[in-house]
Amino acid sequence: CNPRYDRAAETKRLQNALPDTEFTFDSSRVCDLWLLVCGCPTACVSDEGLRGSMIIRLSQRKDFARIREQINQKMMTDHSKKANAGKRVLTVGERASLQKSFSMEEVNMFARLSLDENPLHLDFEYAKKGIFRKPVVHGVLAAGLLSSVMGSKLPGPGTILMEENVRFLHPVYPGECICAEMVFDGYEEAGRYYIGHFSGRCTNEAGITVIEGTFRQMMRKRLFEIGNGTGGRR
Repeated sequence: CNPRYDRAAETKRLQNALPDTEFTFDSSRVCDLWLLVCGCPTACVSDEGLRGSMIIRLSQRKDFARIREQINQKMMTDHSKKANAGKRVLTVGERASLQKSFSMEEVNMFARLSLDENPLHLDFEYAKKGIFRKPVVHGVLAAGLLSSVMGSKLPGPGTILMEENVRFLHPVYPGECICAEMVFDGYEEAGRYYIGHFSGRCTNEAGITVIEGTFRQMMRKRLFEIGNGTGGRR
């Protein structure tokens, strides 16, 4: 072999440029990448016995710069994949829902917990004289279904409610099945988190909207990722 450049110096320079990469000269090992350092463009060195997913021949100085860039790019990609692992990827326009009916026992329990013991919710005789003719579920309890969707499904665990604007349009009665649906409408970007804009509504068994509202949710970037580029950004 008649080397046309200092192979040892270029190899050492490559090692110094990639301090987070493990190098070995032990040909018995299994490696992700084998670099065959050749002294000239003929590149006739044998790769027999090498075990690994990729083997690349380097035969001139510019090959070292190219492989350094490729290894750096792969490390950046691997780091990005690791950083994004486990994140909840959101898409503008995405929807989620759940259904529930509230029993009279649950209404009584909420009254005790919230200290809202208005007989309109608890007393059949009292409610019979009012405009609803029977006890109704606390509006805040029914609207809590929308919060349940946000906390468990969309955006999901880890989100923080920042603001809500809710309208109560129709009474909700104990035993009535209510469907709560949320829609991801858009977002703002703010440093380490997104501010998600959501709209939601609750409908009863007849398909009547009983509650509707808009919401702003804090979504930390270490937990959430927007999967549709800039679409929906505000």
